[in-house]
Amino acid sequence: MIKDIQSININTDEGKLLLAAIAKIHAESQPAKTPPAILKQLNMLVAVMFKVDTVGAYNNMVDACKVNQKAGHPHPASTPVPDKKK
Repeated sequence: MIKDIQSININTDEGKLLLAAIAKIHAESQPAKTPPAILKQLNMLVAVMFKVDTVGAYNNMVDACKVNQKAGHPHPASTPVPDKKK
């Protein structure tokens, strides 16, 4: 998991692509979020997509929701979460 922008290795194609993706997300779809906040979202998405440390991803998601609420953004609780036990 990449924890901060400075640790992205821009000497690799993957690092360049990740940094470009963060810049594009920040500029076009989430300008109110900082690049580190977007990186945190991407880490959460990776955890969910690849089932890596889902407890940590959940805790990060809860932290992100608290930050968004303080910033006046609506809570995503209106979107139901599917029950994985079914």
